[in-house]
Amino acid sequence: MGRVTAADRARFFAMARGSAPECAAILDLLAEERPVVEAQRLLVRVIQTTSGLWRRQAS
Repeated sequence: MGRVTAADRARFFAMARGSAPECAAILDLLAEERPVVEAQRLLVRVIQTTSGLWRRQAS
């Protein structure tokens, strides 16, 4: 991977943070089955992680 600027990293984290809730909304439309609930839990963790990375990069 080539050199990435701080602005590039911040943009990447912001896009990832925005994509995760979109996935969560899609899962909300699916039936309340165990795999969906597990995926929702994982997406919450992805949102938390990417939000933290984005905040740290923006600082």
